[in-house]
Amino acid sequence: MRNVRVGDFEIGQGRPPFFVAELGICHEGSLEVALGLTRAAVKAGAHCIKTETFQRGNLVFDPETTISYKIKGQKIVKPLIEHMDRYELSYDEHHKIKKLCDELQVPFMSTAHDFEAVDFLVEIGAAAIKISSPDLLHFPLLRYIAGKRLPVFIDTGASVQYEIELGINALREAGLEDIVV
Repeated sequence: MRNVRVGDFEIGQGRPPFFVAELGICHEGSLEVALGLTRAAVKAGAHCIKTETFQRGNLVFDPETTISYKIKGQKIVKPLIEHMDRYELSYDEHHKIKKLCDELQVPFMSTAHDFEAVDFLVEIGAAAIKISSPDLLHFPLLRYIAGKRLPVFIDTGASVQYEIELGINALREAGLEDIVV
């Protein structure tokens, strides 16, 4: 197992924990909330800030697609388009979060859900790219991300062991070794 460097931090065996503050969709689509969460996370000791970079138009093509989840035991089902529109930040807004991270001297990374998002993150100087567990078997995306030579964080929450192994193998076969699971 090799250690991985993200910004000024080394992650791996024998190293202290690396605290990543997950902004995810907690900002509910508000840049001001996202910036406030970033400041609060860094003040609380976060070593890195992570967002979700997606443009709904690049990911949802069927308006009938739904998402379901539970809140306080109640199942919620709603159109995926509506759900994503509520939490989407523009590329410009992501760039503003990245600039604040630079000012606060913490690395910025994000989950890239498509090729355009990967290119955007590379362009603005993200320190790493995260791969969501549903994308662990999206081999063209994994190879594309690996080609950018940034450290990659893999989310395993919705995966089983063989999917994780296949995703890691795809990244390694594409020449990437800086992988954090």
